[in-house]
Amino acid sequence: MLSICIPIYNEVSEKLIFQLQEEFKQIDVTAEIILFDDHSTVNLQYTYQKLSPLQSVRIINSDTNLGRAKARNELARHARYDFLLFIDADSEILNRNFLANYLDAAQKNTVCCGGTRYKQEKPPKAKRLRWKYGHKRESLSATQRLENPWLQFTTHHFLIDKDLFLSIQFDENLTQYGHEDSLFGYELQKRNIPVKHINNPLYHTGLESSQVFLDKTKTGLNNLKQLYLRFGNDPEFTRSIRILRFYEAQKSSGMLWFWSVLYRYFNKAMRRQLKGNNPSIFLFNMYKFSYFVSLIKSK
Repeated sequence: MLSICIPIYNEVSEKLIFQLQEEFKQIDVTAEIILFDDHSTVNLQYTYQKLSPLQSVRIINSDTNLGRAKARNELARHARYDFLLFIDADSEILNRNFLANYLDAAQKNTVCCGGTRYKQEKPPKAKRLRWKYGHKRESLSATQRLENPWLQFTTHHFLIDKDLFLSIQFDENLTQYGHEDSLFGYELQKRNIPVKHINNPLYHTGLESSQVFLDKTKTGLNNLKQLYLRFGNDPEFTRSIRILRFYEAQKSSGMLWFWSVLYRYFNKAMRRQLKGNNPSIFLFNMYKFSYFVSLIKSK
């Protein structure tokens, strides 16, 4: 009935797999766990050996790095069952009824998202930005997410029936990190596919360093630039992504010059603050937007 699809790249939470396995026994569900290793550069064989005795677990190794979008599509193609539960590998279960809650919410032609949480313990300075951003922008209740259900779609974990997923899939032109979830949410909205949000969160445990997170943010914005060049003439698309709505508003008011100047002269200073002890999320948003404006101006 349920295929749990976990894309792997350089890390996998053994705890997550064993937590899922334990709940299988409690609810007596027909299920499988598929791990798709997207050509990791870190040797994970020791972890895989510990997981190999679990009959419900299948491990698929890719000979090349396919990227986030294509790896998820491959997971769906290998799945045996009618419903797919995608979970990021750097996750941890809070609720012992995690799978039961998703199965109770399962519906054909509907997507279900459970939400994300971050632990309260403050991490070391090097990881402070990712932790703070997660608390401020991603740790939202189901009620908050339902205010704009498609915009709040996230790939961290979600349930979808296999036929629906295969009719949409992630855009394999996006080979790098970032905004594949924005495009998928937009496709759901275009097709008027409901996105149900429930309070069934997972911890996101894989905190990157501030340096890595800033670099990945820039990669994601490069992806967003490509999407804007493809779909920017569609008002529904620009309205579906927060940063594009703000871009259109600033463009209409003639203020894009300000953001271009801000990035040119102050991007290094902003990065220094964001890698410090108390990074400002307001400044992070300014950094992101000014970088995006500089990308568009350089097209």
